[in-house]
Amino acid sequence: MDGNKRWVSGDLHHPDRDPDRRQLVAQTQEPFGSILACIDSRVPPELLFDTGLGDLYVMRTGGEAVGPVVTGSVEYGPMTSGTPLIVVLGHQR
Repeated sequence: MDGNKRWVSGDLHHPDRDPDRRQLVAQTQEPFGSILACIDSRVPPELLFDTGLGDLYVMRTGGEAVGPVVTGSVEYGPMTSGTPLIVVLGHQR
């Protein structure tokens, strides 16, 4: 929620996007959220929530369409690393 407030206000921090973070997440990842979002290029979850590398699992489909592959992808985070948050990110206008 804090990251989204920063997006709305334009006060982005762009956290955890440096070479050190890349090296860290190359070894392991522990995202705090899984986001199912539309493929619309104007709605990038990593930017909308002002997150860094390794913070989110992101699945994007046309109109948040869900089939077996997408369902399995959404389940991956909670089942493998205990990711506590799942968001279906719709949008309008």
